[in-house]
Amino acid sequence: MGTYRERAADLAAAGHTLDLVVHEPDEAVTAPQDTHAYLMDPSWHPWHDDGYPPFGRLHPGEDPGSVRYRRGTAHHASFDLARQAAAMVSKPGGGTLLDSLWSATPLVLLEPAGRHEEHNARLWCRLGFGVRYEQWQAAGFDPEFLRPSHEALLAAGQGRTCPPDLADMLATQEGMSCTR
Repeated sequence: MGTYRERAADLAAAGHTLDLVVHEPDEAVTAPQDTHAYLMDPSWHPWHDDGYPPFGRLHPGEDPGSVRYRRGTAHHASFDLARQAAAMVSKPGGGTLLDSLWSATPLVLLEPAGRHEEHNARLWCRLGFGVRYEQWQAAGFDPEFLRPSHEALLAAGQGRTCPPDLADMLATQEGMSCTR
């Protein structure tokens, strides 16, 4: 969504290798050279399936019908990309924020889609978990510029700064039960 195609070209020109999650196979054709393009199985529909979406890599020149999709079991398969990335460049949707937090991968924020995503962007910047795309661009797309965000995300998952698990809190309280 949004301006990711233009941003992908900028990042590739700066020497970054990209894993690009595309929504349509045609988007992979116009991706910068040496980009790894991934897509969800177009036949998957969340209202007919309670599992994670099947996910596969579309190789250059490959017939989209021959993509081998795999389904994550412990998490969605694209989360593996987030865990291995130096940064995630995306609009600040709720799922993206969770992936950023859980993988300790900084978020480079593209233009938000709506006020709620603008609030998400402000929160992520205020917490030090991400930066606006324009900030990273002004820093020459230097990966070191993202180190403080990665360290802030790591710290958020440890020790006293780690938020309590609400399910654990509720399960240990007297009288808090669904049984009669």
